Amino acid sequence: MRFDHFKTLVDMMFVPDAAGGILQRYETVDVKQLNPLVLAYIGDAYFHLFVRGRILSYEQCKVQVLHQFSAQIVSAVWQARAYHGIEAQLTEREKAVFRRGRNAKSHAPRSASVAEYHMSTGFEALLGTLYLEEDYDRLYELAEASFQVISQAMMKEAAKKKCGDSFMIKVKLLEHTRDPEKVVAMAARLCYSAAGAEELSEKISDAEAQRMVAKMVKLGHASTIEHVSFTFGIEGVSRVLTHQLVRHRIASYDQQSQRYVAEHDFEYIVPPTIAANPAANEKYTKLLASIRQTYDELTEMGIPKEDARYVLANATETKILVTMNARSLLHFFNLRCCYRAQWEIREMAALMLAEVKKVAPTLFRNAGASCVNTGRCPEGEMTCGHLAEMLKLREE
Repeated sequence: MRFDHFKTLVDMMFVPDAAGGILQRYETVDVKQLNPLVLAYIGDAYFHLFVRGRILSYEQCKVQVLHQFSAQIVSAVWQARAYHGIEAQLTEREKAVFRRGRNAKSHAPRSASVAEYHMSTGFEALLGTLYLEEDYDRLYELAEASFQVISQAMMKEAAKKKCGDSFMIKVKLLEHTRDPEKVVAMAARLCYSAAGAEELSEKISDAEAQRMVAKMVKLGHASTIEHVSFTFGIEGVSRVLTHQLVRHRIASYDQQSQRYVAEHDFEYIVPPTIAANPAANEKYTKLLASIRQTYDELTEMGIPKEDARYVLANATETKILVTMNARSLLHFFNLRCCYRAQWEIREMAALMLAEVKKVAPTLFRNAGASCVNTGRCPEGEMTCGHLAEMLKLREE
């Protein structure tokens, strides 16, 4: 700073009083009358100090690391994410304070979009208001909640980078019919027995159940396997995938709603062909970043989430709960484990198959693409050309 500039600032702030001290122009601070940018100035200072103290829980020796990491956390980009994460916890008065700060005229730096910078200003104005009103309990509560939102988002971002800037599909078998193979065997035996289901369930051994299940699958007596069902929790997939998935009509689905769940900072799936092409990947990520910003700006303008979602891409990551009975699953695997299936749903189908084989290995012994299931390819001239390779997966 040049000396003349420094002198001007001192002259503006400090005026000598009659006693030779410095004249104090204000006895109190009226929070309601303060410029929202001044509130943000105070909130920014508080959050800086809070974060610097908070990260001492993770590092206490490397000053440079502490400095760089705290600077990242308090940046406009991450503060905007923090606000999205805590918005549901705020009172109407707190939201009004945020809006006042967000709507204040200010110039955004190059490191953040205009929407992100305005949101971070609103976030800081809220913290500054709570600090000046001495509502320290609420201030700490929101600062800690914001820190948790940011830290979780940072870890998610880092994990995403490790996976080649794309999401890894997660499939977990959440629930299934208890003793599924025994239930199938009981259903098969009931057709030819005078005994009731309860009596049969007590008589059938595990070995006999496996034999009966193998026989039913081989003969194609599919009605018996409809009695068992499997429920999967699926994450890290695109809406391209789920649009295909729900075409399998004999199933139950519940998907994360874009009408009720805000998609600020939505994650997205990057197809391998795009990820492998630097020029294509750059265009792709720029477009998705633009969509994110547009979605944020629309919601800031008061557009409801159910209408703002119209700008979202098919690449947007989603979560879905799926329940199918075994017959539907076998048909699903026939179609979606095939090499000709779209890459993302094929990968998900393989993970689902691995899950059900853990609990019903005999029932799903040769489940998979039609060629693995039946020993022949039904695609005719459209065959993938991998028949010999796929047949090696069959268990005799």
